[in-house]
Amino acid sequence: EVRLGTTIQGRSGSAAGEIADALALPLKDTGLPGAISSVRGPGVYADETAVQALGVPLNSALGGGLDWSIFPQYLWSDAQVSTGLNPGSSDARGLGTSIALTPWSESALRAGVPSVREQIGFEGEQAPVLAQGRAWASSLGAAQFSGAFVSERGAAGVAGFSLGRVRGPSLGISARLLKPRSDRSIEVTAHILATAVDTDGLVFSYAPHPVSNNVRLIPVVESRAQLGDSARLLSSLYYDGASYRNWSNWTATGNPDFLIVTQQLGTQNWLLWGDNRVGLQARGTFVNSGTLSIPLEGELRAVLARKIKWGWNREWSLDPVVQGTWVSGFTLLPEGSLRLGKRWGEVLQGSVGGETFTAVS
Repeated sequence: EVRLGTTIQGRSGSAAGEIADALALPLKDTGLPGAISSVRGPGVYADETAVQALGVPLNSALGGGLDWSIFPQYLWSDAQVSTGLNPGSSDARGLGTSIALTPWSESALRAGVPSVREQIGFEGEQAPVLAQGRAWASSLGAAQFSGAFVSERGAAGVAGFSLGRVRGPSLGISARLLKPRSDRSIEVTAHILATAVDTDGLVFSYAPHPVSNNVRLIPVVESRAQLGDSARLLSSLYYDGASYRNWSNWTATGNPDFLIVTQQLGTQNWLLWGDNRVGLQARGTFVNSGTLSIPLEGELRAVLARKIKWGWNREWSLDPVVQGTWVSGFTLLPEGSLRLGKRWGEVLQGSVGGETFTAVS
C-alpha cells in the first residue's frame, strides 16, 4: 500500500511517480510536467495494469491504457497494488497487475473530522468543518492549487486547478446519504470524481502545437448492509462518461482532428461472511469515436473466494479464488488462482471512523 496524501511528489503532477518509486515498478514518463505518465506492473502489455477507483475501471476502453496525468495527485489518498488474479477488479484481462486508488474524499469521510485534524496537525478551534488549502509549483513551469474540506455532517471533498502543460480543474466529493442507526444497519454513500483538463505540447506528437482535452465524470452510489453478526452485503452502482478531443494545432478553430467518447455503466455486489466472499459484477461499455462506433459490450462476472488462516497468530494464509467471466460475443472464461502468504511482525487492531482495521508493525 502506498500513502499518497494531497501533496505533489511526482514529476508530472500525478500519482504514478510515487507508486513506481515506492513499489519499484516501471514508470513511463517523458519527464515533462503534464506529459503522458503511466506505471506498469508484471505483464506483457501496458494494458495488463488495470487501474480502478471506487470499483470503477479507469483504463481506456480503446487500447486499455491510462494516462495518469488527467487525474491530479491531490484526488487520491492511497493506492493498493496486487498482482495475479484480482477478484476486486471489474476487468477481464486475466493475470497481471491491479492498482486500486482510494479517493481522498472517501478516506476523509470515513475517518471524520477529528482523525483528519490529527493527521494534518491542526490545533485550532474544534470546528465542525475542517478546511485546508495547498499550493505547489515547479521550476519547470507546472503548478497546482487545491483545497479540501471535511464536515461532521457527513461530507468531504477536494478540488483544485492545474497550470502548465496540464491545465484545468478536477474535484472529488463524497457524502453520506443514509447513516446507520439502531433501527437499521444500512449505510449509503455517494461519490463524484470529475476532471476537465487540457494537455499541451505532448512530446510524442509531430504536430507543431498539439493539444488534447480530457473530460471525465464518474458518479458512484455505494451501500453497506449488515446482515448478521459476521455477514455484510456491499453494493455499488456507477456511471463513467469520458471524452477525448485532439487538435493538431492550438490555434485551430474548427472541429478536432478526432473525438472519442466512452461510456460505461456497471454494478458490483459482494456478500462477505467470515473469511468467505461471493461477488457478482456486471458492466456495459459503449465507444464512439466519430468515424468508428463500437456496439454496446456487456460483461458479467461471478467470483468465489475464501481466506484460510492458520498458525500461532494466524500468520499463514491460503487464498483460493475461482471466477468466471462472460463477455458478449465470447464464451465463458473460467479462471482460478491459489495464493500462499505469511505475515511477519506484531498484529495491531483498531478502528477509524467506525471501520475496523488490522495492521502489522
